[in-house]
Amino acid sequence: MPQTFITKNQRRGHEFARAVENYIFESGETKLNLMKRAGMKSAKFYRRLKNPGSLTLEEFWQLCDMRDVPPEVRLKIVN
Repeated sequence: MPQTFITKNQRRGHEFARAVENYIFESGETKLNLMKRAGMKSAKFYRRLKNPGSLTLEEFWQLCDMRDVPPEVRLKIVN
């Protein structure tokens, strides 16, 4: 059954969390290692996954840099 979202932010939050989970799966990296590379403590990392709208712009760019997200994709994400 498809996921239903009431708001655009709910959909975006779900997509962000899935993207992080997919990255962890594809790269073989652990959540612990990812959070350390992102410079976050455990509680903050899980809070951001639960509520991606609370990510700071600096944290967002750090995650994009870690994944080598191209500039044109970053532009699509922030629009």
